[in-house]
Amino acid sequence: MNLCRECKQPMNAGATRCHHCTAHQNWFRFLNNGTLIVGLVLALLSIMAAQPVASFLDSKKAEITVSILEGDYLHTVFMVSNTGSRPAGLQQVTINAKTKGGSGTWYLQSELDKKLLEPGNAYVLNASNGSVIPAPIPHEINAVLYGRNINPETCNLVLEFVQMNGTKVFQATPFPCYPVANNSRDPLADPRGPTHPSTGPAAKSAAGR
Repeated sequence: MNLCRECKQPMNAGATRCHHCTAHQNWFRFLNNGTLIVGLVLALLSIMAAQPVASFLDSKKAEITVSILEGDYLHTVFMVSNTGSRPAGLQQVTINAKTKGGSGTWYLQSELDKKLLEPGNAYVLNASNGSVIPAPIPHEINAVLYGRNINPETCNLVLEFVQMNGTKVFQATPFPCYPVANNSRDPLADPRGPTHPSTGPAAKSAAGR
């Protein structure tokens, strides 16, 4: 004999329902608890809705992409596009460099500083600061460098912008560059530099004669 889980009256062993109070003795008994059922339904709905809600909220922001177009030791030209669904406020443009010759940060000014990058729009910006800055290596020269297994120095163009919810974002775009000390140097030239006529092997031979 077993006792009913609800009324505690004796009942036949193996019975799935009490003949005194009609209470189920297996998992069906939980279905009689309305609060539990509501809780399970709400939990299921929360799980099902969590990902779509998160995706919806996450999509409501600016998505900024940057492409370096050209530049020299005085200015950098690049394209900025906002493929997101919300505008963003451009705060600052900088170039960060960590090269063999040292590291540094150059703060640039552009026509869109402290202005909005509207969704669905693209902008071409010409940034400079009135002094010498790391210059982007032209694409055709960069292709030759890689073909010769020469790794150029790398700089980062960093955009600081603010999302509509106040979140500040620092987005870095790496690009091959001439370090400031070498802006006038040909990256394809011999890194030892040209041999001066007065110090080269031919000059020494002539001096020996």
